[in-house]
Amino acid sequence: MLIDVVIIVILIKVLLFFIGIVKWYVKGSGTFTYKIYAYNPSGWYSDLLFYFGIPFAYFVLATYFWNGQTIGKSIIKIRVVALSHQRLTLWDYIKRVSGYALAIIQLGYGEYRHHKNNAVPTIQDRVAGTIVIYEPIPPPTPPRKRSRRRKAFGWINRS
Repeated sequence: MLIDVVIIVILIKVLLFFIGIVKWYVKGSGTFTYKIYAYNPSGWYSDLLFYFGIPFAYFVLATYFWNGQTIGKSIIKIRVVALSHQRLTLWDYIKRVSGYALAIIQLGYGEYRHHKNNAVPTIQDRVAGTIVIYEPIPPPTPPRKRSRRRKAFGWINRS
């Protein structure tokens, strides 16, 4: 989750930069210079969009389109899967990400219980009916051995 938070912070900073886009202007001498006007969000609606909307959209859409993984989850090889059926729907991911707010209200007690005993699901998993599984890297398959007996003429049918 920490990897995803870093990605979200970078994403927000990049979006704020491009919203306050680099403004080019021509000086009287004819040389091209630029000033960087950083977008300064003001008002509750922009705070709500940038600090809740973008992370919510990132976690919902990333896990939906990457089949239960975000970038951070794929780096540490974990995946969100459903308890009842094969593929989670977009609504299941929305419920799961909304469960993060309930986890914040619990002040981390549910996460503490989960890490103390892995059989206890976190609140976001209980809300959405999901579990998080570890997907180890499969071992490499050994190369196939070639048959020692070679056919001199493979095109001849000897049956």
